[in-house]
Amino acid sequence: MPSEELLAVNDALAALALEDPQAAEVVQMRYFVGMTVPEIADALDLAPRTVDRHWAFARAWLKRAIRTSMRAGGTSYTSP
Repeated sequence: MPSEELLAVNDALAALALEDPQAAEVVQMRYFVGMTVPEIADALDLAPRTVDRHWAFARAWLKRAIRTSMRAGGTSYTSP
């Protein structure tokens, strides 16, 4: 992944953490740690369905934020 894409992902994840900290935590646990939905649910004391909702929301939110950032030609972030 090119460095500008990595920066866009990092910036978008930081912005998501400000808007929805729990969704950002789910992303970190799922993507970076490799935990499964049931493992995350246990770790965060949430229902697996709640983790699924956070994961779905975060994926859509991040995809939009990263796409917007990359179209702008930089990593400066604006809320989607």
